[in-house]
Amino acid sequence: MSSRLLFALPYFLFFYIHIIISILLAISLFGVIYYYRYYRKKQKLIQIFNKIPKQDFKKEPPTISESCPINQKTLSNLLKRLQQFEEKKEYLKPNLNTKDLAKSFGSNSSYLSKAVNTYKEKSFSNYINDLRIDYVIDKLRKDAIFRKYKIKAIAQEVGFNNSEAFSKAFYKKAGIYPSSFIKQLEKDKTYTKLHSGNTSHQKSK
Repeated sequence: MSSRLLFALPYFLFFYIHIIISILLAISLFGVIYYYRYYRKKQKLIQIFNKIPKQDFKKEPPTISESCPINQKTLSNLLKRLQQFEEKKEYLKPNLNTKDLAKSFGSNSSYLSKAVNTYKEKSFSNYINDLRIDYVIDKLRKDAIFRKYKIKAIAQEVGFNNSEAFSKAFYKKAGIYPSSFIKQLEKDKTYTKLHSGNTSHQKSK
């Protein structure tokens, strides 16, 4: 009996060693996959933050092209008003349209649309949506309390009438839905704080 046990012992040792090695390999593979997915999500956050244009409201308005059909004086005034519009974050107001905004600028919707199309290189609706999404991405990164809001509340906070329109605009701009973006920010709080801290340090300079 003892001789049989001695004979079987190497087999059992080999079997257990094989199991241990398999478990270690599985853990290692899981770790590599987890790190890869984490790295990709982190890179996605960096890309999203880098997409936000650094607004410099001290810069001069864009050079006016002589080929533009709008009167040069009218166009110059429109571009200055658009710059002020961005500075004051008036794009966060709900129900914005070219007619009402142009009227507040002392102009008309046709001129305003042409100015936005030519100098912002996008439609009026995309121009407004992009400004709102850039703003909300930056605020979500910096404001932990804001990240606790429901998507509907965030949407209304930045001028959207409903969460569906907000989510669609967010995805179009950032390539990720706001709910997923917030979850990723919460998971990666260390990066968020570091990035926010660096931004504040740069502003203080």
